[in-house]
Amino acid sequence: MMDDIKVTQTYIDEVKHEEIKAYNIMVRDEDTAKTQQKHLDICLKYRDEHIADLKNTKASGLSVVHVRECRLLVQHLDSVMEVKQYKVDISLEKKRQSEKVWRKIKENYENLKKELDQHGVEAREREINS
Repeated sequence: MMDDIKVTQTYIDEVKHEEIKAYNIMVRDEDTAKTQQKHLDICLKYRDEHIADLKNTKASGLSVVHVRECRLLVQHLDSVMEVKQYKVDISLEKKRQSEKVWRKIKENYENLKKELDQHGVEAREREINS
């Protein structure tokens, strides 16, 4: 009986290692998603500031060439933001998936731990009653 408990404990230790590994992957994916979101926010802020400056400077009589260059920059920022948004979406989905995996492994670990604890209690009771 004690050998069974030792084997089970070894298995639980392996599952705990898997749980820690899955948690670290989830944290890494979460950090990546946050970083991608920050990059998108910076682009959005820069674009909004540039548009506001463009509106302000139009009234002051900028040349047609300068206005055209500003519009091209805004178009470029729009395309960059599209890519950044795509990266944010992918990062968030990857984080959701890794969290799902982690929760499943964690639940398995907790169930195994409870089972081992229950077997330990039963084994002690049998020893006491013997």
